[in-house]
Amino acid sequence: YIHHNHAFSFGGGIYSSGAAHIMNNRISYNHATSQGGGIYCRKSKARVIANLIHNNRFCGLAVKNCDPFIANNLIVNNAADAPLGDWHYKREGSGLYININSDAIIVNNTICNNLSSQYKGSSVRLRSDTKFINNIVWGNLDDFGNPAPISIEGAIHVDILNSIVQGGMESIRIEHLEYQGLIEEILDSLPQFLNPSEGIGMNSDGSAAVWNINALSPAINNGKYDPEIFQEFRLDYEKTRQP
Repeated sequence: YIHHNHAFSFGGGIYSSGAAHIMNNRISYNHATSQGGGIYCRKSKARVIANLIHNNRFCGLAVKNCDPFIANNLIVNNAADAPLGDWHYKREGSGLYININSDAIIVNNTICNNLSSQYKGSSVRLRSDTKFINNIVWGNLDDFGNPAPISIEGAIHVDILNSIVQGGMESIRIEHLEYQGLIEEILDSLPQFLNPSEGIGMNSDGSAAVWNINALSPAINNGKYDPEIFQEFRLDYEKTRQP
């Protein structure tokens, strides 16, 4: 349980610049003044699996110059709000931020009820090549109560596949004229959580909610199988469990 830590710049809860295996942790109420309030990884092949990442300030999970494998995490009720006038940090993804010079695989994560600020805030910000498969992105808002979308900025090859995304394909913001990725099988349907957190960002404790889905959820029996990715996933998941 990694909680109530503070970093002046990056990685309030965990800062890693090595081959980190971050598995089966609860990472909460940490604060970084720049990026990665919960976790910040750089210059590594980080594996972030089966963690509960909640109520961290300035992004739940951020990576840079990193080739991460991010799977089966709950990333909920984090915030990327910034002091008034501090426009630079207002852009960071409140839940997940894949920064430059990275190559990410993101699969089977729940990214919900995170709070972004109003300046082009996003819940998931992708600035490097990414495979984003079988994820749920729902209930993320900005300071004005507007949906905080997935944003693709400066990355050409980003594939967003078989995921539940509030607002559907139209909500995914692409800010690259040469974008060549795939956005397919995006479902805009209520995930049917049993008891999600009532508030957004730091206003609710994400760990007090029940993020399991009920029998009517559109996510049940609807995952996409990628042999290469899921072989890698199984090697780690055999040693872990969902927190």
